[in-house]
Amino acid sequence: MKNIFFVEEKKTWLKCLSKYVKPGKIVEFGCGSGFVLEVLSMDFADSIIVGVDKSMERLEKVVEKGLKNVILVKADITQNIFPDGTFDTALFVGSLHEVFSETFIKIGRDSP
Repeated sequence: MKNIFFVEEKKTWLKCLSKYVKPGKIVEFGCGSGFVLEVLSMDFADSIIVGVDKSMERLEKVVEKGLKNVILVKADITQNIFPDGTFDTALFVGSLHEVFSETFIKIGRDSP
């Protein structure tokens, strides 16, 4: 069972984050099972929201939520998958550390 306090605390934190989100085309890289997408979908009902994750299992959990203004993309967020300027806002709420780590792993492999 999820800790109700934690879920509500996280929703409150995301509501604060929402004031920095520009309506229109919004993407969340590393969307997981869609907790952030749910909040964005409610707060930005007239926007197009894209969730990107490399796990089909997690994306299927998002589908189960039935979010009407959310489009899902199965992709590796460490790759350049969208042209510059595609989105008005890009979020890496729970995944920036993954991109950072992957980048340094690649740099280490490519170094002489």
